Amino acid sequence: MNKGFSLVEMIIVFAIMSVMGTVVLTTYMSIRKTGDATRAGMVQVAALVNANARARVMESDTDWGVKVSSTSTTIFSGASFATRVGVRDAVYSIPNGLTITGPSEIVFAKFSGTPSLVGTTTFSNDYGTSSVYVWLGGIIGN
Repeated sequence: MNKGFSLVEMIIVFAIMSVMGTVVLTTYMSIRKTGDATRAGMVQVAALVNANARARVMESDTDWGVKVSSTSTTIFSGASFATRVGVRDAVYSIPNGLTITGPSEIVFAKFSGTPSLVGTTTFSNDYGTSSVYVWLGGIIGN
């Protein structure tokens, strides 16, 4: 009787391990991608709440806003992103590969916190969707 493994046994074990590895990796990637839209939505809500609070307390005696792009969410001071005071920016990255729909820039008026516009910003990919709402009066939710 020979001791050890035959070539056929080693090939079978390797094939089984390859299939199991593929299943685990695919599941992991799917779970990770599912959370991307949720994370982006949470970052957006936090940024909007922060900008609204800064506007209401009249920090730096100016309006505050939020600009979302494909890679980041930026809290800025000023009447618009184009005319902002860049040194006050707070930039937060969001996951890549998301489709973003809705308003890309919302500015809150100093003291009242009234948003320049109301609407829904949606972050989505093939695995999930997260929506962020801005209502009249500066109410923010998801």
